[in-house]
Amino acid sequence: MRFAEPGASEAHLVAHFEYICSLAGSQRPAYVPVVASGANSLVIHYTENDCLLQSGELVLIDAGAELDSYASDITRTFPVSGTFSSAQRDLYEAVLQVNKRCIALCELDQNWSSNAMHTASQSKPCALRS
Repeated sequence: MRFAEPGASEAHLVAHFEYICSLAGSQRPAYVPVVASGANSLVIHYTENDCLLQSGELVLIDAGAELDSYASDITRTFPVSGTFSSAQRDLYEAVLQVNKRCIALCELDQNWSSNAMHTASQSKPCALRS
């Protein structure tokens, strides 16, 4: 996130992520990374990674590293300039609340299947109340 700045390219973020993973011992990327800024972040599995980051926009990173046949996967969305606008913060907080509710359901005594959780995460917030 600290490496992202207006004017940098999506490809620079890919290279930096892969460099840091390699330094930490990763043998290779787990899959083709997605670094999508602005409107590109709305395209599922966008892999062009060829646009410049713009101030005021969000950037999505979906990337992973592989080590001894274990593939990691991390997805983050954050503001290019380091600060959310009020609308971006509201959206971030809404998604975070759904995420926290879904995580709370990941216990055996809750008896939720992955499919049920996925369906509930796309429903009205009350569907995730335990």
